[in-house]
Amino acid sequence: QKGRLFELAVAMELYRLPGDLYYWRDGKFELDFVYKLGKNLFAIEVKSGSKKSPKGLAEFCRRFPKAKPMIITPDNFEKLSEQGADFLK
Repeated sequence: QKGRLFELAVAMELYRLPGDLYYWRDGKFELDFVYKLGKNLFAIEVKSGSKKSPKGLAEFCRRFPKAKPMIITPDNFEKLSEQGADFLK
């Protein structure tokens, strides 16, 4: 359940930022987080290992082409924590 704990840690970092945080699912496609700050839209997938497929991220970005795709991993999580919304830009 290490992956779920990591996803929760990312959620807490995103939740403390200004803006709106959502989860997206449509049929077989799902995306961990959709973060909206002003006119900026971020499609965020959390990966703590190599099992999860980014199909949901790709589908969301296909449907919402202005969304900026992001993958949060243990390698870049510290930057998210330190830089907050600036990390997403």
